[in-house]
Amino acid sequence: MLYWLGKLTVYCFLKLFFRLELSGQDVFPSTGPFILAANHPGYFDPPLLATVVRRRIWFLAKEELFRNRISRLFFQTLGAIPIKRQTNDFRAMRKALTVLKRRPLLVFPQGLVGAPWKQVHSGVGFLAKKSGVPVIVARIYGSEHAFSRRNWFFRKGTIKIVFERLEAIQPEDNRKEIAAKIMAKIKSL
Repeated sequence: MLYWLGKLTVYCFLKLFFRLELSGQDVFPSTGPFILAANHPGYFDPPLLATVVRRRIWFLAKEELFRNRISRLFFQTLGAIPIKRQTNDFRAMRKALTVLKRRPLLVFPQGLVGAPWKQVHSGVGFLAKKSGVPVIVARIYGSEHAFSRRNWFFRKGTIKIVFERLEAIQPEDNRKEIAAKIMAKIKSL
């Protein structure tokens, strides 16, 4: 219930204050799991993607968001899986693989908001290889203006999201190669 209420709230916010351009939404399967891998230019990206994808998606979120009981309950209700950044968090990967048995999962391969394009974590490659589910990539343009650390208020503007299914993964690719292919595809959109 909280997820769908949040989705409706973000949708209304987007309609009121932003011009939203979407491309490639037909690549999403109507049932079954998939990985949605996207760049991460702004803090607004997780609710933005959850709103424009028609199906409910689960996601990996930094462990710091789960520090107190209220925020932990809130993010878990939304479908967030806590992950320790800058480490190999096997616990989070096991939970993500469990989700990927039946549900879609959102991953930001760069890990950090506004991280450079060359920064890519191999966890997304690991999840793609182990789960064998379809990988859909997304490139987000303009979300960094919705909210920022410097500006507590959002700026009106256009947010553009391009989706495409990644077909380049080969069975012999290792997790680092898969992660690199995912980021290269995101960057090319």
